[in-house]
Amino acid sequence: MPLPLRCAALPPLRVDEAVPAVSCAAVEQGPQLAEEGAYLWVQVACEQLPARQAAAALARTAQVDEHLVCGAGSHDRRAHYTAWFSIPADQVEHPAAIPGAGYKRKLRVLAVQRFRRPVSAQEITVLRWTLRVSGGAGLYQEARRLLDHLRREPAPNYMAATVIGTDNEARWGRLLAQGRSLPPAVARQGLSARRLLGASRGRLFNRLVAERLGRDLLRHALVGDVLRTGCNGRRQGEEILIEEGAADARIASGEAVITGPLFGEGLVAASGPAAALEDAVLAQAGLRPEGFASLRGQRRALSYRPTQVGIDLDRRDLLITCCLPSEVHIATLVDELLAPRSQMGPEDEEWA
Repeated sequence: MPLPLRCAALPPLRVDEAVPAVSCAAVEQGPQLAEEGAYLWVQVACEQLPARQAAAALARTAQVDEHLVCGAGSHDRRAHYTAWFSIPADQVEHPAAIPGAGYKRKLRVLAVQRFRRPVSAQEITVLRWTLRVSGGAGLYQEARRLLDHLRREPAPNYMAATVIGTDNEARWGRLLAQGRSLPPAVARQGLSARRLLGASRGRLFNRLVAERLGRDLLRHALVGDVLRTGCNGRRQGEEILIEEGAADARIASGEAVITGPLFGEGLVAASGPAAALEDAVLAQAGLRPEGFASLRGQRRALSYRPTQVGIDLDRRDLLITCCLPSEVHIATLVDELLAPRSQMGPEDEEWA
């Protein structure tokens, strides 16, 4: 069945099904760069190119291992975006070649600068998005109603299927997480175990988000929840809630957000009732945290709110601008606006 949405009770935007409904463009908001530093920061413009392919193209041009190329924002195939990637300067023998990087006319280098640290979620915390709804000029009031609702009520921060992988990859990753072997025909395809496990892990995260949305636990924290603090521009950190209701005001103001687990080595674990809920989602899928020990564990926000929202008209089109945390997949916001055209993909009940 489809993943539940925050705006499910509101009428979605009704658009012409015969044309692409929404085009998306993003610009990452990074720090003030300098002329000196240990890392080359490369700004690129990408057109419908996943961030991992953009990183691979830069790695080929710089002649470095792909894992040395760091990015922060979450971008999927449908987005046009401007993003920063970093490469350790001492690993690049010919930096003059980097401005010529490209991939099938979908990637263009805009700038190369230096900074003392690599690109990370701590450096790139916000993306400024522009969504163009083709032929949507008559939907201004409907869009305003939906976006006002999302600014008041935290939206589920699902991981988009276009980013985490297919349903089949999630099933095969589940087998690996259970310590079982892949079917011979699948094993012969040479698929990355990390990718398969990542797809399975992403589906688990989405199930936890859906479960908490259904229980109204995206805006109300449980004892033992791991909170991300400083979400309103202050220095970010993490803390474990020890008293029920103690963080609800900070969550409502946007100063804190509840996080969920992407299971793996080094994960900051929840405790108490929060941990019990996370464990129940794992158990329902027949999995244990140890099955993802080969991946790096991290916490991810369970919800988000769009900020600095603007709505305007451009002839027959509707333009929506907003800022989103860098880890938010734009497909989640598009789904909230255009619920019948869900891009998240159905959750296969047989998977669990």
